[in-house]
Amino acid sequence: MDGRVPAVFITHKVKSIDSKLFGGYTKSVNTYSYAAAEVILPHVIGANAAKIMTQQTSWSSIVNNAKLMVSFGGFPTGNSQISNGGVSDHIQVDFLRQASSKGISLISIAPRQSIVDKAEQIEWIKARPNSDTALILGICHTLLQESLYNINFLKKFTVGYEKFFQYLTGQSDGVIKTQIGLNSYLVSVLLR
Repeated sequence: MDGRVPAVFITHKVKSIDSKLFGGYTKSVNTYSYAAAEVILPHVIGANAAKIMTQQTSWSSIVNNAKLMVSFGGFPTGNSQISNGGVSDHIQVDFLRQASSKGISLISIAPRQSIVDKAEQIEWIKARPNSDTALILGICHTLLQESLYNINFLKKFTVGYEKFFQYLTGQSDGVIKTQIGLNSYLVSVLLR
């Protein structure tokens, strides 16, 4: 032997081969933290998750420019600031307070109301677990049906909106994406 370990002795390879012999298994792809984003983002916006993670909107930009901030999954402090090696300053709550004091509407859409939601008087909308994609698609469908979008923006800054519109209206798969599960007040707050 030349000093290299044969591939069959690598633990995950053995597990894979063994599991396949007994009917198969589900293996993980990418990371546990943002695997869905890593797989979906290249198809939606043409960029990889790592690129997007480094180009997030800063809290100061939100505080200085936003009128409304909607967070799907809420504002949980336990995992809102995670990075390799840890985070030195936890700034989320301070910036949420600044945003609130400037009159920015803060809305949390999540199954559970967080301590931050209660303490910072963030409007909490209780959502059924795993319903965020259906909710977002329903909102997009309403935006499309009520012409609450800027076609010039879409033509200039996006790719594939025509196919997405076909998906929302059910032309591509026969299922219209209207199931929002929200009352009219909420729709008016979020969309207008």
